[in-house]
Amino acid sequence: MQAFVNYAPNFGFFLNLPRFLEQLKASIPNTPQSPLPEALVYAVYLISVFFTANDSASGSGDDGLSRDLPQIFERAQQALSAQLDRSKTLYILQAEIGREP
Repeated sequence: MQAFVNYAPNFGFFLNLPRFLEQLKASIPNTPQSPLPEALVYAVYLISVFFTANDSASGSGDDGLSRDLPQIFERAQQALSAQLDRSKTLYILQAEIGREP
């Protein structure tokens, strides 16, 4: 997750990062009461793997996520294939956009 935090501003992540990370932590493991949809949680994992792999190639470290890539990718694919609660996703985005960090 640290790779996501480190690179979030570089790829245009514009939500309130501390609040988002709090909701992310509350969504792992994902349950029906989780504040974030499972697909979004796995998207964060995949972004983290991408940037961790880039860091590893440049010699600045690997947090172990890259070895779990097949499982993370499969779970992300399953989550994205499931019926998403669009109102929950919209609510999350509306609640976060424009908040000051």
